[in-house]
Amino acid sequence: MPFKTIVTYLPTHERAGPLLDLVLPLARKNEARHVGLHIVPQIFSAYGVAEIQVPPDVIEMQYKGLQDRARKIEAVFAEKAKHCGVTSEWRSHDSHHGDIAEEIADQALCADLIVMGLDTEDSPDGWTDVPARIAMQTGRPVLAIPNPEQVKSLGERVIVAWNASRQSARAAFDALPLMTDASIVQVLAVDPKEQSGHELITHGKEMALCLAGHGVKAESSVTHREGVPIADVILNRMAEENCDLLVMGCYGHSRLRESLFGGATRELLHHLRVPILMSH
Repeated sequence: MPFKTIVTYLPTHERAGPLLDLVLPLARKNEARHVGLHIVPQIFSAYGVAEIQVPPDVIEMQYKGLQDRARKIEAVFAEKAKHCGVTSEWRSHDSHHGDIAEEIADQALCADLIVMGLDTEDSPDGWTDVPARIAMQTGRPVLAIPNPEQVKSLGERVIVAWNASRQSARAAFDALPLMTDASIVQVLAVDPKEQSGHELITHGKEMALCLAGHGVKAESSVTHREGVPIADVILNRMAEENCDLLVMGCYGHSRLRESLFGGATRELLHHLRVPILMSH
């Protein structure tokens, strides 16, 4: 089933253009409605342990600066959307509770796909948790793109991280619209459980067959980490195969401190240099 509503979170005007250059062709291919979303951050009136009060004129100046930034992002969005042949909508909302993941989740709950940047090198601590938290809170697939201006292709060579769980199966099917034109999709099982009579499932062969039934050029692959962290195994395989998309299910405890394959999701999000689609 194609994506029919795509929401792209745009935090800055500098990164808005590169993100839109990737997302708008995807929206056009799927004949989707595209929503550009910006959240205006909260301004706190007191700082520090002593709760030093910030003068009202300073707060007003800060808010004006944030509104100016939102208008710059909207201008980039409008210019990119003008001639792309996609039904587009702009949304800018003031933050209500200061948690960016919750704010995005509230606005993107009905999307077929949520897209956002993943700028791990200059992002604040905890930002790499945000895409996975949004996937957890919405139940919608999230496509996180690190350094979008460096992305040359999306969905040409794909790895589906497979551990025979409901989450990894959901992610594989949620990613179908991104994989239909791939030259190869590799269903990668790392240290699969050896269960008599279940090898087709645990080794990813059944999932590869199911994807092939949807017209995807898929194959299964099994590897063993031999003491190497699972995140490193996946990252190394992606580099070896020159992959441009990772598909991964996620599950976890509060605020996603634990994820697929234990803590592998956080490590992957921190070190990944290609887009990742996550689903819960």
